[in-house]
Amino acid sequence: MPGGSNCAIVGCHTLRAKCRGLSFHKLPKKGKNDVWRNDLIALIDRVDSSFNPDTATICSRHFKESCFVPTNNSHSTPDKDVYFKKKPHYLKPGSLPTEYMPQKSIVTHKPIPRKVPLPRDPPPLPSCVKYRNLSELKKDVCNPQCLPSPWCLLEVSENQIMVGMLNEKKTTVKLKLKISEDLKVSASMMENPIPNFNEIMENISIFKYLKSFSERTFCPGILDNNLQMYADSKYSDDQIYYKEFYIGSQETVIRSTKCEVLTKQTSTGFICKNCNYAKRLLNNKLLRAKSRDSKPLSKQDPLHKATREKIISQLKNARMETNYCQQQLKQFQSTLMTDSVELSYHLSQDLKNVIGHTDNELAKLFWEEQMKAFSIKEKGMRWHPMLIRLAILIRSRSPLAYDTLRKTGILKLPGASTLRDYTNVYESKEGFNESSIEELKRISQNFKSEEKFVILLHDEMMIKYDLVFKKNKW
Repeated sequence: MPGGSNCAIVGCHTLRAKCRGLSFHKLPKKGKNDVWRNDLIALIDRVDSSFNPDTATICSRHFKESCFVPTNNSHSTPDKDVYFKKKPHYLKPGSLPTEYMPQKSIVTHKPIPRKVPLPRDPPPLPSCVKYRNLSELKKDVCNPQCLPSPWCLLEVSENQIMVGMLNEKKTTVKLKLKISEDLKVSASMMENPIPNFNEIMENISIFKYLKSFSERTFCPGILDNNLQMYADSKYSDDQIYYKEFYIGSQETVIRSTKCEVLTKQTSTGFICKNCNYAKRLLNNKLLRAKSRDSKPLSKQDPLHKATREKIISQLKNARMETNYCQQQLKQFQSTLMTDSVELSYHLSQDLKNVIGHTDNELAKLFWEEQMKAFSIKEKGMRWHPMLIRLAILIRSRSPLAYDTLRKTGILKLPGASTLRDYTNVYESKEGFNESSIEELKRISQNFKSEEKFVILLHDEMMIKYDLVFKKNKW
């Protein structure tokens, strides 16, 4: 594939017009040998706009002699730099330029990234000490401009300083702060000391410290009346909550032993987190007490632990149950007097003797069913299947005698409707009854061969005198 005018390799300045004896070879056309074409484009390695793969050529000096198809009219120069030929040379498919190729630039390796330094704690900030002793604090306290508007100076002595916060009407002091010689602050509200309030003011000015109290709210504690009975008034470190008198009134309030009386929250009706936890415990205690009160007293429950209301309600329930049982007993006695059947002592003894001395199981079953039938209502008897079969047999022999025994009351026997329900299970019709045949098959499937011999008898049939014709049966 000779052709072209100049070499496309970077740094090669050979021209077809000036360099005779060299051959210029085009790249394969697109679609014929794309793999070879792409390899040549990658070796040329040009991205400028003047490079066109369809017209670019590579001179023969970049290929080895083994890359060309040998011809008889070709020879090489002694220096082997130029390959002369009188006829066009052709490259072997897949040949790549390897001679006089441009040198690649020096690849600089990326520096190894530095290790991420371990996190270190920030250096401690220098503490700004505002007051070193009580005398420095006295200078600011005695200056009226250093006290915010609701606050006033109450007392200044050698060992302590006392300031107070006036109420809205500025008539009384509702909050007092006592600053000791070591700059520790203790607070009291309405002449009642606030527990667990220990602060030190040395890194803040007296003006900012007193102004921060305007952002604090008073924790009212737990004021629910239904929870007051579950807290003790004695205070100890082992307790979680205790009961005290509300400040400025005679009502009791429950507080946590770690109550933050002056909280930094501004929401109305807010209680501190410790009092909120104590309130949850008290609510659980109240729920357990209600569940105990709702349960009835058992025999093991001591009465001194039960409330008066629970004992009264338990007594009312017991009286109601007693009245109900008495009413049921009277109703049962009246029913027994009207619907019962009285058996004489001699008759009952005779029946027991008959049942006890007989060896026939059918007779024993018959008399047991008779005793059972005499002891319950007439229409509430559930007869034994063997007694049903016996009654069907007796009635088929003599219906009149069966009805006579039943009506006189000498024996308790199933009614005619009960027997009819059993005998009319299979519908009567002319011809062969398929239901009867299936029943005979079921019964005789376990018979022996000699038991399966039968005899067909033809006999006359008497029609009943009170027989009624029904169309739905025919």
